[in-house]
Amino acid sequence: MRVLTFFSVVSIAVSCSNVGHAQDPTDCPSVEQLAGKYPHGSIYLTYIPLNDMTQLLNDEEKFEALSSKPPGKEVLTVYRAFLNRHRETTMSQALAFLQLNLITSQSGFKKVSDNDGTIREEAWSAEEVEGIACFCDRFIQEMLDFENVFAHIRRQDLSLGDTWKTLRTAQRNPYIPSLRVTSLAQEVAKQIGERSDELDAIQKLKPKLFQSLEQFKKESDATLLELNREVLRDRGLNALIERPEIVRDLLERAAEYEERRGAATNRLLWESLEERQDDPGQKLKQGIKVPPLRLLVEPSSP
Repeated sequence: MRVLTFFSVVSIAVSCSNVGHAQDPTDCPSVEQLAGKYPHGSIYLTYIPLNDMTQLLNDEEKFEALSSKPPGKEVLTVYRAFLNRHRETTMSQALAFLQLNLITSQSGFKKVSDNDGTIREEAWSAEEVEGIACFCDRFIQEMLDFENVFAHIRRQDLSLGDTWKTLRTAQRNPYIPSLRVTSLAQEVAKQIGERSDELDAIQKLKPKLFQSLEQFKKESDATLLELNREVLRDRGLNALIERPEIVRDLLERAAEYEERRGAATNRLLWESLEERQDDPGQKLKQGIKVPPLRLLVEPSSP
Protein backbone atom coordinates (compact mmCIF):
# COMPACT_ATOMS: atom_id res chain seq x y z
CA MET A 1 0.00 0.00 0.00
CA ARG A 2 1.36 3.41 -0.93
CA VAL A 3 2.43 5.96 1.67
CA LEU A 4 0.36 9.14 1.35
CA THR A 5 0.87 12.69 2.53
CA PHE A 6 -1.71 14.40 4.71
CA PHE A 7 -2.85 16.54 1.77
CA SER A 8 -3.26 13.47 -0.47
CA VAL A 9 -5.46 11.79 2.12
CA VAL A 10 -7.60 14.92 2.47
CA SER A 11 -7.94 15.21 -1.32
CA ILE A 12 -9.03 11.59 -1.70
CA ALA A 13 -11.47 11.90 1.20
CA VAL A 14 -13.08 14.92 -0.45
CA SER A 15 -13.36 13.02 -3.74
CA CYS A 16 -14.98 10.07 -1.98
CA SER A 17 -17.52 12.32 -0.30
CA ASN A 18 -18.30 13.94 -3.67
CA VAL A 19 -19.35 10.69 -5.36
CA GLY A 20 -23.06 11.39 -5.45
CA HIS A 21 -22.87 14.91 -4.04
CA ALA A 22 -21.21 17.00 -6.75
CA GLN A 23 -23.69 19.88 -6.53
CA ASP A 24 -27.03 20.83 -5.00
CA PRO A 25 -29.43 18.23 -6.45
CA THR A 26 -32.46 20.49 -6.01
CA ASP A 27 -31.59 22.96 -8.78
CA CYS A 28 -29.69 23.48 -12.03
CA PRO A 29 -26.99 26.10 -12.55
CA SER A 30 -28.16 29.04 -14.62
CA VAL A 31 -27.46 29.03 -18.35
CA GLU A 32 -25.00 31.88 -17.80
CA GLN A 33 -23.15 29.85 -15.16
CA LEU A 34 -22.92 26.81 -17.43
CA ALA A 35 -21.83 28.91 -20.41
CA GLY A 36 -19.08 30.43 -18.30
CA LYS A 37 -17.95 27.02 -17.05
CA TYR A 38 -17.24 25.56 -20.52
CA PRO A 39 -14.89 27.13 -23.11
CA HIS A 40 -16.71 28.90 -25.94
CA GLY A 41 -19.99 28.41 -24.06
CA SER A 42 -20.60 24.87 -25.34
CA ILE A 43 -20.65 21.43 -23.76
CA TYR A 44 -19.16 18.80 -26.08
CA LEU A 45 -20.02 15.16 -25.35
CA THR A 46 -18.04 12.48 -27.16
CA TYR A 47 -18.59 8.77 -27.76
CA ILE A 48 -17.77 7.32 -24.32
CA PRO A 49 -19.94 9.63 -22.16
CA LEU A 50 -22.74 9.41 -24.73
CA ASN A 51 -22.54 5.62 -24.58
CA ASP A 52 -22.53 5.74 -20.76
CA MET A 53 -25.60 7.99 -20.75
CA THR A 54 -27.43 5.72 -23.19
CA GLN A 55 -26.90 2.79 -20.85
CA LEU A 56 -27.82 4.90 -17.82
CA LEU A 57 -31.07 6.33 -19.18
CA ASN A 58 -32.25 2.91 -20.39
CA ASP A 59 -31.88 1.51 -16.88
CA GLU A 60 -35.48 1.97 -15.69
CA GLU A 61 -34.60 2.08 -12.00
CA LYS A 62 -31.92 4.73 -12.59
CA PHE A 63 -34.18 6.65 -14.97
CA GLU A 64 -36.98 6.87 -12.42
CA ALA A 65 -34.54 8.10 -9.77
CA LEU A 66 -33.12 10.72 -12.13
CA SER A 67 -36.60 11.84 -13.21
CA SER A 68 -37.20 13.26 -9.74
CA LYS A 69 -34.18 15.55 -10.17
CA PRO A 70 -33.65 18.53 -12.50
CA PRO A 71 -34.31 18.83 -15.39
CA GLY A 72 -37.18 16.37 -14.86
CA LYS A 73 -38.70 13.37 -16.62
CA GLU A 74 -39.99 15.18 -19.72
CA VAL A 75 -36.59 16.52 -20.76
CA LEU A 76 -34.80 13.26 -19.90
CA THR A 77 -37.34 11.36 -22.03
CA VAL A 78 -36.52 13.62 -25.00
CA TYR A 79 -32.79 13.10 -24.47
CA ARG A 80 -33.14 9.33 -24.07
CA ALA A 81 -35.12 9.16 -27.33
CA PHE A 82 -32.30 11.01 -29.13
CA LEU A 83 -29.64 8.67 -27.75
CA ASN A 84 -31.65 5.55 -28.62
CA ARG A 85 -32.37 6.86 -32.12
CA HIS A 86 -28.63 7.17 -32.74
CA ARG A 87 -27.52 3.89 -31.20
CA GLU A 88 -24.97 2.54 -33.63
CA THR A 89 -25.32 -0.67 -35.59
CA THR A 90 -21.74 -0.13 -36.81
CA MET A 91 -18.96 2.05 -35.43
CA SER A 92 -19.14 4.34 -38.48
CA GLN A 93 -22.73 5.18 -37.55
CA ALA A 94 -21.86 6.07 -33.95
CA LEU A 95 -22.18 9.60 -32.64
CA ALA A 96 -18.77 11.30 -32.69
CA PHE A 97 -19.94 14.18 -30.53
CA LEU A 98 -22.96 16.16 -29.40
CA GLN A 99 -22.70 19.94 -28.96
CA LEU A 100 -24.91 21.86 -26.53
CA ASN A 101 -24.41 25.54 -27.30
CA LEU A 102 -25.32 27.51 -24.18
CA ILE A 103 -24.87 30.89 -25.90
CA THR A 104 -27.52 30.26 -28.57
CA SER A 105 -29.40 27.44 -26.75
CA GLN A 106 -29.03 25.29 -29.86
CA SER A 107 -27.63 21.79 -30.35
CA GLY A 108 -26.07 19.66 -33.05
CA PHE A 109 -24.07 16.50 -33.58
CA LYS A 110 -21.67 14.69 -35.87
CA LYS A 111 -21.35 11.00 -36.65
CA VAL A 112 -18.06 9.16 -37.03
CA SER A 113 -18.74 8.61 -40.75
CA ASP A 114 -19.44 12.30 -41.50
CA ASN A 115 -16.76 13.64 -43.83
CA ASP A 116 -17.91 17.23 -44.16
CA GLY A 117 -17.48 20.19 -41.84
CA THR A 118 -21.17 20.89 -41.24
CA ILE A 119 -22.83 20.03 -37.95
CA ARG A 120 -26.19 18.25 -38.03
CA GLU A 121 -28.70 20.36 -36.15
CA GLU A 122 -31.01 18.78 -33.57
CA ALA A 123 -34.41 20.45 -33.35
CA TRP A 124 -34.65 20.86 -29.58
CA SER A 125 -36.28 23.88 -27.99
CA ALA A 126 -34.15 26.30 -25.98
CA GLU A 127 -35.66 24.89 -22.78
CA GLU A 128 -34.78 21.34 -23.82
CA VAL A 129 -31.19 22.26 -24.71
CA GLU A 130 -30.74 24.02 -21.37
CA GLY A 131 -32.34 21.14 -19.44
CA ILE A 132 -30.21 18.52 -21.19
CA ALA A 133 -27.12 20.67 -20.53
CA CYS A 134 -28.06 20.73 -16.83
CA PHE A 135 -28.24 16.93 -16.74
CA CYS A 136 -25.04 16.45 -18.75
CA ASP A 137 -23.11 18.89 -16.55
CA ARG A 138 -24.12 16.95 -13.43
CA PHE A 139 -23.38 13.61 -15.12
CA ILE A 140 -19.92 14.75 -16.21
CA GLN A 141 -19.01 15.92 -12.69
CA GLU A 142 -20.31 12.74 -11.06
CA MET A 143 -18.37 10.53 -13.51
CA LEU A 144 -15.16 12.54 -13.10
CA ASP A 145 -15.40 12.17 -9.32
CA PHE A 146 -16.16 8.45 -9.68
CA GLU A 147 -13.25 7.80 -12.05
CA ASN A 148 -10.88 9.78 -9.84
CA VAL A 149 -11.74 7.72 -6.77
CA PHE A 150 -11.70 4.48 -8.79
CA ALA A 151 -8.13 5.27 -9.84
CA HIS A 152 -7.12 5.70 -6.18
CA ILE A 153 -8.84 2.43 -5.30
CA ARG A 154 -6.93 0.57 -8.01
CA ARG A 155 -3.70 1.90 -6.55
CA GLN A 156 -4.88 0.86 -3.06
CA ASP A 157 -4.55 4.42 -1.79
CA LEU A 158 -7.69 3.96 0.31
CA SER A 159 -8.24 1.69 3.28
CA LEU A 160 -10.58 -1.25 2.78
CA GLY A 161 -13.12 0.55 4.95
CA ASP A 162 -13.09 3.67 2.73
CA THR A 163 -13.07 1.50 -0.39
CA TRP A 164 -16.20 -0.26 0.86
CA LYS A 165 -17.91 3.07 1.65
CA THR A 166 -17.11 4.33 -1.85
CA LEU A 167 -18.67 1.24 -3.43
CA ARG A 168 -21.82 1.58 -1.30
CA THR A 169 -22.10 5.27 -2.23
CA ALA A 170 -21.63 4.52 -5.94
CA GLN A 171 -24.33 1.83 -5.79
CA ARG A 172 -26.80 4.42 -4.51
CA ASN A 173 -25.77 7.12 -6.98
CA PRO A 174 -28.31 7.32 -9.86
CA TYR A 175 -25.78 9.10 -12.12
CA ILE A 176 -23.31 6.19 -12.23
CA PRO A 177 -24.14 3.55 -14.89
CA SER A 178 -24.59 0.02 -13.55
CA LEU A 179 -21.74 -1.34 -15.69
CA ARG A 180 -19.32 1.13 -14.07
CA VAL A 181 -20.52 0.15 -10.59
CA THR A 182 -20.05 -3.51 -11.50
CA SER A 183 -16.44 -2.82 -12.52
CA LEU A 184 -15.83 -1.13 -9.17
CA ALA A 185 -17.47 -4.03 -7.30
CA GLN A 186 -15.18 -6.52 -9.06
CA GLU A 187 -12.13 -4.49 -8.05
CA VAL A 188 -13.30 -4.29 -4.43
CA ALA A 189 -13.89 -8.06 -4.28
CA LYS A 190 -10.42 -8.67 -5.70
CA GLN A 191 -8.80 -6.41 -3.10
CA ILE A 192 -10.66 -8.05 -0.22
CA GLY A 193 -9.00 -11.30 -1.28
CA GLU A 194 -5.57 -9.70 -1.66
CA ARG A 195 -5.38 -7.55 1.50
CA SER A 196 -5.61 -10.31 4.10
CA ASP A 197 -3.53 -8.51 6.77
CA GLU A 198 -5.80 -5.47 6.68
CA LEU A 199 -8.86 -7.73 6.69
CA ASP A 200 -7.59 -9.47 9.84
CA ALA A 201 -7.20 -6.11 11.56
CA ILE A 202 -10.74 -5.12 10.55
CA GLN A 203 -12.06 -8.39 11.98
CA LYS A 204 -10.64 -7.49 15.38
CA LEU A 205 -11.47 -3.78 15.42
CA LYS A 206 -14.64 -3.50 13.29
CA PRO A 207 -16.49 -6.85 13.31
CA LYS A 208 -19.62 -5.47 11.57
CA LEU A 209 -17.54 -4.09 8.70
CA PHE A 210 -15.70 -7.42 8.50
CA GLN A 211 -19.00 -9.31 8.21
CA SER A 212 -20.13 -7.02 5.39
CA LEU A 213 -16.86 -7.44 3.50
CA GLU A 214 -16.83 -11.21 4.01
CA GLN A 215 -20.44 -11.60 2.83
CA PHE A 216 -19.83 -9.40 -0.21
CA LYS A 217 -16.75 -11.45 -1.17
CA LYS A 218 -18.69 -14.72 -0.89
CA GLU A 219 -21.51 -13.40 -3.09
CA SER A 220 -19.02 -12.05 -5.62
CA ASP A 221 -17.16 -15.38 -5.75
CA ALA A 222 -20.46 -17.24 -6.19
CA THR A 223 -21.43 -14.99 -9.12
CA LEU A 224 -18.04 -15.49 -10.77
CA LEU A 225 -18.28 -19.26 -10.27
CA GLU A 226 -21.69 -19.34 -11.93
CA LEU A 227 -20.36 -17.37 -14.90
CA ASN A 228 -17.50 -19.86 -15.24
CA ARG A 229 -19.99 -22.71 -15.18
CA GLU A 230 -22.03 -21.07 -17.93
CA VAL A 231 -18.89 -20.82 -20.05
CA LEU A 232 -18.12 -24.49 -19.43
CA ARG A 233 -21.70 -25.48 -20.33
CA ASP A 234 -21.42 -23.56 -23.61
CA ARG A 235 -19.37 -26.04 -25.62
CA GLY A 236 -19.00 -23.74 -28.60
CA LEU A 237 -17.72 -20.84 -26.52
CA ASN A 238 -15.49 -23.13 -24.51
CA ALA A 239 -13.98 -24.54 -27.70
CA LEU A 240 -13.20 -21.01 -28.94
CA ILE A 241 -11.55 -20.11 -25.64
CA GLU A 242 -9.38 -23.22 -25.78
CA ARG A 243 -8.55 -22.82 -29.48
CA PRO A 244 -7.80 -19.16 -30.24
CA GLU A 245 -6.38 -20.20 -33.60
CA ILE A 246 -9.95 -21.08 -34.65
CA VAL A 247 -11.02 -17.50 -34.00
CA ARG A 248 -8.12 -16.15 -36.05
CA ASP A 249 -8.96 -18.54 -38.90
CA LEU A 250 -12.63 -17.48 -38.85
CA LEU A 251 -11.67 -13.80 -38.98
CA GLU A 252 -9.30 -14.42 -41.89
CA ARG A 253 -11.96 -16.39 -43.76
CA ALA A 254 -14.54 -13.65 -43.12
CA ALA A 255 -12.19 -10.98 -44.50
CA GLU A 256 -11.43 -13.11 -47.56
CA TYR A 257 -15.13 -13.79 -48.08
CA GLU A 258 -16.01 -10.09 -47.94
CA GLU A 259 -13.26 -9.28 -50.45
CA ARG A 260 -14.44 -11.95 -52.89
CA ARG A 261 -18.08 -10.94 -52.46
CA GLY A 262 -17.24 -7.33 -53.23
CA ALA A 263 -15.27 -8.30 -56.35
CA ALA A 264 -18.07 -10.58 -57.57
CA THR A 265 -20.72 -7.93 -57.00
CA ASN A 266 -18.70 -5.32 -58.87
CA ARG A 267 -18.22 -7.70 -61.79
CA LEU A 268 -21.95 -8.38 -62.02
CA LEU A 269 -22.78 -4.68 -61.90
CA TRP A 270 -20.33 -3.89 -64.68
CA GLU A 271 -21.72 -6.72 -66.82
CA SER A 272 -25.26 -5.46 -66.27
CA LEU A 273 -24.23 -1.92 -67.20
CA GLU A 274 -22.59 -3.15 -70.37
CA GLU A 275 -25.76 -5.05 -71.31
CA ARG A 276 -27.82 -1.92 -70.72
CA GLN A 277 -25.54 -0.01 -73.10
CA ASP A 278 -26.05 -2.71 -75.78
CA ASP A 279 -29.83 -2.71 -75.37
CA PRO A 280 -30.70 0.40 -73.33
CA GLY A 281 -34.47 0.31 -73.81
CA GLN A 282 -35.15 -3.26 -72.67
CA LYS A 283 -32.47 -3.55 -70.01
CA LEU A 284 -33.33 -0.18 -68.46
CA LYS A 285 -36.88 -1.41 -67.84
CA GLN A 286 -35.61 -4.58 -66.22
CA GLY A 287 -33.04 -2.81 -64.02
CA ILE A 288 -29.98 -4.51 -62.53
CA LYS A 289 -30.81 -7.82 -60.90
CA VAL A 290 -28.17 -9.08 -58.50
CA PRO A 291 -28.38 -12.82 -57.76
CA PRO A 292 -28.66 -13.99 -54.13
CA LEU A 293 -25.44 -13.77 -52.12
CA ARG A 294 -24.98 -17.53 -52.02
CA LEU A 295 -24.61 -17.58 -55.83
CA LEU A 296 -22.03 -14.83 -55.94
CA VAL A 297 -19.19 -16.60 -54.18
CA GLU A 298 -18.11 -20.17 -54.33
CA PRO A 299 -17.71 -21.71 -50.86
CA SER A 300 -14.16 -21.87 -49.61
CA SER A 301 -12.55 -25.25 -49.63
CA PRO A 302 -12.23 -26.72 -46.11
